[in-house]
Amino acid sequence: MATSASGNKLFELNGEPALKVYERFLGKYAHKLPSIGVEYPLGLVGPAGNIGKTNYFLLRATMSVNREEGSISFAGEIPEGAEVSLTCGDIASVLHASEEAARLALSDLGDATVAMIFCYSCMARKIVLGSRTREEIELIRQKIDPTLPIAGFYTYGEYSPLRCGSTSYLHNETATVSVIGF
Repeated sequence: MATSASGNKLFELNGEPALKVYERFLGKYAHKLPSIGVEYPLGLVGPAGNIGKTNYFLLRATMSVNREEGSISFAGEIPEGAEVSLTCGDIASVLHASEEAARLALSDLGDATVAMIFCYSCMARKIVLGSRTREEIELIRQKIDPTLPIAGFYTYGEYSPLRCGSTSYLHNETATVSVIGF
């Protein structure tokens, strides 16, 4: 639990300095903070991160650490009292999530014919995927229509709803897929 937080800065997890908890979690990789934090985002679960879908929660990428106060700053708000989970990004789950985002975008289109695909992917995903970034785009294209044009770019946070017509949230480490149809 985020027992002490303000804005995007997390001071304590379960009453311990947040940095100390993260360093224990990362073990021998702790010295690479904050840069390695994109591979180990903080997940907001429970009411703060529950956006109405099972097995989905908002992620927050590390941006900086303050070793003197033991705090970590994230790319997005961390509500005090939020249930959180330390997570680990891996290539298989990143690619699976891209396919799921494409499936959801397509299902929201209904009976319309898809004309174009827009994809905005977090730069943290690019770091996790490394030389396999093209696979993310190809999986999205294959899921929707391999003949359609696709446009997009890497971002530092994505602001969108999970489904068409629902509330928009600030996401980190997410692929946002939108389709235009007629």
